[in-house]
Amino acid sequence: NELSIDESMDVGDIVLIEALWSLIQMDDFIGDIHGDCRSKRSCKEMFLALVANRCIEPVSKLEFVDWVGETELIEKFDGLKDLHPNAVYRSMDHIEKIRVDLEKRIFERLKKLFNISTDVIFYDLTSSFFTGKGPSKAQRGFSREHRPDCRQVNWGLVVTREGFPITHRVYDGNTLDHQTVKDIRNHLKENFGVEECIFVADRGMLTVSNLKVLKADGNKYILADRERSVKGKVLQHLVDKPLDKFEKVKENLWVSEYWTTEIWEGDEDTEPDEEVEVRYVVCYNPEKVSEDGRGTDAWLEKGKKQLQAVEKMVKNGTIKDHDKVIARIVKKLTKINMDGFFDYNVPHSPVESFDWWVLEDKAKVLEKMMGIWVVKTNIPEKEMSAREIALQYKQLQIIERAFKIIKAYNNVRPINHHNDERVDCHIFICVMAYLLERVLEYIMEKRGETTIGHRLIRQFHKVKSIEVKAGEYRERLTTPFNERQRTLLDYIVREGTEI
Repeated sequence: NELSIDESMDVGDIVLIEALWSLIQMDDFIGDIHGDCRSKRSCKEMFLALVANRCIEPVSKLEFVDWVGETELIEKFDGLKDLHPNAVYRSMDHIEKIRVDLEKRIFERLKKLFNISTDVIFYDLTSSFFTGKGPSKAQRGFSREHRPDCRQVNWGLVVTREGFPITHRVYDGNTLDHQTVKDIRNHLKENFGVEECIFVADRGMLTVSNLKVLKADGNKYILADRERSVKGKVLQHLVDKPLDKFEKVKENLWVSEYWTTEIWEGDEDTEPDEEVEVRYVVCYNPEKVSEDGRGTDAWLEKGKKQLQAVEKMVKNGTIKDHDKVIARIVKKLTKINMDGFFDYNVPHSPVESFDWWVLEDKAKVLEKMMGIWVVKTNIPEKEMSAREIALQYKQLQIIERAFKIIKAYNNVRPINHHNDERVDCHIFICVMAYLLERVLEYIMEKRGETTIGHRLIRQFHKVKSIEVKAGEYRERLTTPFNERQRTLLDYIVREGTEI
């Protein structure tokens, strides 16, 4: 009758995170790099707990203090007892100072564990916004989260073809994509020894100056090009080689290619113009033409609706000035990239109405470009075929997936910090959580199973430890791991000891 059960604690997911942590040898790395730490709280223990929290149940640093007390971590590490937020912040300050050194050690360890390759590097940039003022890096810029009203930071992520993050960089919120390429390339070269590689990135990175940076180091590149900038050449290519002559890689990917000569303008004082041979891979996705009604008519309809909206404003008397009406038309059409497909005639002020019409010749061009996307590269045909280049570019979805998981499951937002270094460290913690999840997925793939890291971690959440009481009797018991879980844990341990 006196038997009772009390103080349930999370065990299973913590054990799994610790196993992955040991596999990467994180404690050893932190001990080697930061062995002179005089903090009363162990940075090794705090960092493990912070990353584990992002993998299991992401909460704010204030709530983190309570969360630790509900896990087995509180029983294992004395430094996590009687925890307070300031101790967490101080540990983050220590971790941020050694972040790059940690990334370098982790990178070398992953190469030994999984024989990862840096012959192809994928890079992309995203943003995370603040609802308050944020740190000094928080600035208004192009928002990928559709919050232009908020300040933000931009952060770039570099991953291998296996999907492992190598490093990340945090930039001011108003930094443009193409302004980060030289910095990230130098960072990879100086800190990770990545000399020559194929650099794969999206169209926002494509500028002549960036192509020169990559070419100077002997790098190859695969970059999406803006269709508008090469539209004339692509259309001529489609005349010479119609879509039915493209190579069909798969149902949603047909490819063709052509070479052209470009003039890269140099600095008038320090370098001359350069004539270069550039290879374009023209890709066609027939599914994209019809998905969500994305035909020529659907695109033109968007522009018509914008013009009709301006017509309504003129009719209601909201705007009557000739210049303001034109400015509003241009703004509306430019916003949806349709400014080149309509023309209009606006009378003198006060404007009572105006005429507009579709430019039929431009509409025909639009129809031909439906479903077309273009990749620019300097890789010779003998090294990589057009189909391989297109498929390699499509692997950028590896980073898109990483961003999605870091944002949706590791909860990089909200960022409740007002210090640049702590914001950088917070993002590092989230990236580390994703790294552990990706390592787990990769291990499962080696065992012939496909799974999603955070979902598998959630299954381990069912294993708890409980305190059983009966009078003066006290005993802490743990619910058992199932056979699949135990086999996986044993495999992770063996994987680490065999290296």
